Amino acid sequence: MPNIVFSKRDLESLMGFDIDNNQLETYFFPAKGELNDFVDGVITVEITDSNRPDLWSVEGIARELKAHLGLEKALPKYRFAKSDYIVEVSGENKFNPKETSAIIRNVNVTEDLLISMINFQEKLCNTFGRKRSEFAIGIYALNKVNGKRLRYTVVDKKTKFKPLEFNEEMTLEEILKVHPKGKEFAHLMKDMNKYPVWIDEAGKIMSMPPIINSNESGKVELGLQDLFLEVTGVSQEKVDLVLLICALAFADRGAKVESITVNYLDEKKAIVSLDTTPGEISFEKQKIFDYLGEFLTDNQIVEFLERKHYNIKVVGNKVNVQYPKYRQDILHPVDIIEDLIIEYGYNVIKPAKFSSATTGKILQTTEWSNLVREASIGLGLQEVVTFTLTNVKKQSDLLNIDKKERPFVELANPMSGSIAIFRQRILPEHLELLSKNQHISYPQNIFEFGKSVHIELKNKNEIVKEENNLCVTLCHNEASYTEAKQRLDAILKAIDAKDIKYEPVDLSYLISKRSALVTFKLGKNICTGYIGELHPDILLMFGLNMPVAYFEICVDKY
Repeated sequence: MPNIVFSKRDLESLMGFDIDNNQLETYFFPAKGELNDFVDGVITVEITDSNRPDLWSVEGIARELKAHLGLEKALPKYRFAKSDYIVEVSGENKFNPKETSAIIRNVNVTEDLLISMINFQEKLCNTFGRKRSEFAIGIYALNKVNGKRLRYTVVDKKTKFKPLEFNEEMTLEEILKVHPKGKEFAHLMKDMNKYPVWIDEAGKIMSMPPIINSNESGKVELGLQDLFLEVTGVSQEKVDLVLLICALAFADRGAKVESITVNYLDEKKAIVSLDTTPGEISFEKQKIFDYLGEFLTDNQIVEFLERKHYNIKVVGNKVNVQYPKYRQDILHPVDIIEDLIIEYGYNVIKPAKFSSATTGKILQTTEWSNLVREASIGLGLQEVVTFTLTNVKKQSDLLNIDKKERPFVELANPMSGSIAIFRQRILPEHLELLSKNQHISYPQNIFEFGKSVHIELKNKNEIVKEENNLCVTLCHNEASYTEAKQRLDAILKAIDAKDIKYEPVDLSYLISKRSALVTFKLGKNICTGYIGELHPDILLMFGLNMPVAYFEICVDKY
């Protein structure tokens, strides 16, 4: 979970009053925070909710605490003027094609603000932005930006500018090899012939997102000034959210925030940044009792939820809620009710007595999964856990599998293209993991017991079916079908599989005659899977230089 570091002096300045040191231990609970440390006036708070990036800064924490204390009730009242700045987005940029931006005026950049700004930017990009692969944030001194028509486009890799903290010009290609940030994030620009840049009206390069700002307009110093703030990324929804969260942090410090018109040249459309239209959700009052176990009056419901920045109307048995645009975590009435219970106070909820005495025991399915894991660990394999949500490119394209053969279960409104479907197989997630760990010594022999999800036809109807898969991936100089089969045979014996059969199979991602379809019985269930050596072309697409052998089998017994 994110750790937010800030000075007590800065928090008190944002709150508008002094805070007793003795209160700090529990002070941050309403903002889903826990005090980790308080030394020499510096506070470290762990935010226990990874879905609330608006709380990952001292400004966001202060905003939440002021609402809790009743100093600011209901929806925050932010008003953004429209600037006369225009951003033109080139259709050539396929890396991070979406953009949004704002002008921040009359900012008193203090040491506290500069530290908060850098920490907040890093927290958002590294955690919420998956180490800049989802989006990147840029902040510039507006007085060093020429003109009011700015371009976000791509240029040749030989183009030069001075990167931050460097006094000499370098080509974009050199920046990726020499600059510390260039070396850290060079993998994001792999196989690109042209690189994305920001260019002002005078033709000067402002930055090379998501790598580094220029040493001129991209260098923000202390003092009263105006700023240009931009976010580029893969999803319009996500960059809009991040810009809004950052803009609110500046607004909370007294800055004047202005929106910008963004022209997408290839799509021939224009959007205006900083949409603050609130979200809306309704539910029955009964739901509050279902979760809380106590009935609340209409006035209590309004009072508690207004202290979480909601606009509330209770009409009969309906609770109608408007919530801030930056609350992207709200997906269901239970999210609203959770906030209500926080304000009500977990400590005042009366515990209910058990109506009957029962004895608990481990589920049969859990005992089974433990048996499968123990068998794998006994073979010297290391357990890993990868994400169930993934993308079509990884699951299908990089394995040369036609995605039309077996449709994926897709998310209705994915926040990012990198997590848009449920995985059908664990293998590609392992290959990606191995590609990111090539600096670790070999052999790298891993396993995972986890879910796979696919669509199945039943009585001419499509149904979603979940399976428990065991995937074992062997990566080292001598990884082979023989070694994989030896380990699979040992595991099948340990889990008491019957009627085991290996049949030759031709799959696009496995070497012909070094792969097989596996079928066996577990209890009453017929289970299947594949085993083989990965084709060299597939290894190249994942950037792997070592041979890989694997097997992935369904292990559903119950």
